[in-house]
Amino acid sequence: MRLLKSSFKNRIESYQITNDDEGELAPDSMLENMKNILTSKLLEILNKRGAFKFNVELFGEYVKPKGTTIEIKSFQTKMRLIHTVDELTKYLSSQSSEILTKMSEFQERDSGWALIRLLHLEVN
Repeated sequence: MRLLKSSFKNRIESYQITNDDEGELAPDSMLENMKNILTSKLLEILNKRGAFKFNVELFGEYVKPKGTTIEIKSFQTKMRLIHTVDELTKYLSSQSSEILTKMSEFQERDSGWALIRLLHLEVN
């Protein structure tokens, strides 16, 4: 996990977790593999600040089969306010299904796009 940017004396931070397995095309597996890294960092922030808001955004590369159009698409969860470890645990378990639902709806709605690579996860 690397820090992308910070502002307001590090009160606002953005992190990125890169997908190390370029062959991985199952977003649920990728999210599960990143869960320990994400949980550790968020617990550190919770202990330091007492409460914080955050969301996650998954980036993937998509292609249209009948052409050479390749685009990066992202799927973002809602911003959540976290006060306790229980809230954090509950939200982390629901974030995966929220992203998977958005990815599925995108592929159904915009027929023709196919996932070719999972790039990274951003935490804001």
